[in-house]
Amino acid sequence: MRQNYDIFTQDGELYACVYVTGEDEAECEEGITTYLSTKQDCYAFLASDESEDE
Repeated sequence: MRQNYDIFTQDGELYACVYVTGEDEAECEEGITTYLSTKQDCYAFLASDESEDE
């Protein structure tokens, strides 16, 4: 399965959301959503922190 990264803004903060293609559209995986400052940080976070908060 392939993971896609989506970025959205909420309350003026930048959030990163990861979802898997093939599932019901773009569904955020719990425990992976977090606020980051840049898109690069998003990729770095998802690459090093796949699922720590469970």
